[in-house]
Amino acid sequence: MLRKRQTKTSSANFDLLTRIFPKHMDNMYRGHWLAIWTFAPVVLVKMVLGANVFFNTRTVIENADRIPLQSYSDAAQQTLVFMFQAWGLGLFLMAALGLLALVRYRAMVPLMCLVLTLENLGRTALQTDGILLMATGARAPSAGVLINLAFIVVLLIGLVLSVMKCKSVKSGEKVGARDGRVGAGSACRFAMLKRSDGLALLHLAKNQNLAIGKSYSIGNHVGKDQNRPIARS
Repeated sequence: MLRKRQTKTSSANFDLLTRIFPKHMDNMYRGHWLAIWTFAPVVLVKMVLGANVFFNTRTVIENADRIPLQSYSDAAQQTLVFMFQAWGLGLFLMAALGLLALVRYRAMVPLMCLVLTLENLGRTALQTDGILLMATGARAPSAGVLINLAFIVVLLIGLVLSVMKCKSVKSGEKVGARDGRVGAGSACRFAMLKRSDGLALLHLAKNQNLAIGKSYSIGNHVGKDQNRPIARS
């Protein structure tokens, strides 16, 4: 019993790691479909925020983060503006990579959820003193901190949903015989993607060739049996 439990635990851990770090970055999504609808708004909002920080840097510094930019020297202002612009560009590119995962490589969705979650957690952890002051009421919470906390909660939910195993998928992808979709009535039918037309045609042709080969071999055996002379007593 102990060995069985250890085997089940190790297989579950391996399956979890395989979902986060898949061997092939294909367009076949294997998690819960709600993770897609949770991850997509975060990616779009982050792209907008990154572009806003890059183009409206001074406004974001003074209003969103409440940093008195005019109280610093010109050199310090230029340094702060450069740092925020670099961060905005990196945020936009990371969110664009998440959008690419949603459109073309959905097997990357759990990994991108993990990356964005760690990025938000890391930046929030660097502001621990400010968060403690906001929690005690000594400082009013800024819009940037509240947005980061909301992102962390949503991304954690999306990460958990993306690594959940769909009950309708038992051993890999189940493709229907008609159009390459997951069987109707599946709980994650919206999450599993349709195979490309070329792969579906190859799969159908392969099955037809196998069926023709089997029927041909059976016919040959029947013909040989019919042509065989009957032994007379």
